[in-house]
Amino acid sequence: MSNKLRHYGSRILLLAVFGSVLLVAGRELASGLGLSFLGEGEPESGSLTNDPRLSDDPAAVSPRGNWSVEDATSFAEFPVFWAGEEYAGVPLEAIIRADYVSAVRAEFTLVEDTVSFLYGSCILPESGEGGCPNPYQIIVQPACMLPPGFAERSLIDAETTVRGAPAEIFEDGHLILWTQDVAITVFAPDRVATLAIVDKIVPLNSSGRLSGSDFAPAIPTGELGCAPDSPAAKVAGRAD
Repeated sequence: MSNKLRHYGSRILLLAVFGSVLLVAGRELASGLGLSFLGEGEPESGSLTNDPRLSDDPAAVSPRGNWSVEDATSFAEFPVFWAGEEYAGVPLEAIIRADYVSAVRAEFTLVEDTVSFLYGSCILPESGEGGCPNPYQIIVQPACMLPPGFAERSLIDAETTVRGAPAEIFEDGHLILWTQDVAITVFAPDRVATLAIVDKIVPLNSSGRLSGSDFAPAIPTGELGCAPDSPAAKVAGRAD
């Protein structure tokens, strides 16, 4: 993959190993989401993702998860959502649970507290350097760690709703939406593909809910009870 993986490395989060490449980039979550106040440099240009049809290529590699579907189903700390064991003919290759402190800044403490679903395989670059992202990725985490307005750089639409949920859409086509007390980040090859897979996302564990075909209402950030050093508190302070 191109060097843009470093910019979007948070999608892989923890223990997603592609071939011999260990893609541990949780500490770059804030940079990957485009947080201008972290002072990170701009990423080099390059392709963000591979065509999902490449999943059948003999050279394709798949990530390794650290959770099973049963683990995610029984998880009770926050609602978990996915698109099933297969989406658009692309299988769910890995479920990754990450839970650790990735950065302590003067402004906030960044905690990786995520459940991620990685669909499909990808093709490593011929150079053998870096890694490659899965065609489809769904990342669920507490809204305290990723509140509306936290990711600013490359944001092109902050005034939209998707299946009744407030959402933010970015230049590369990925989006973040909020439902209940969680943020769901979705990556796909382009914006159209992102919206298509979002339409298929459903709850997996018992605390996840829908309101008809829409997502359940998001709890306002100010009512989440987030820690004072959380990103949600950072956003609230920036708005004051």
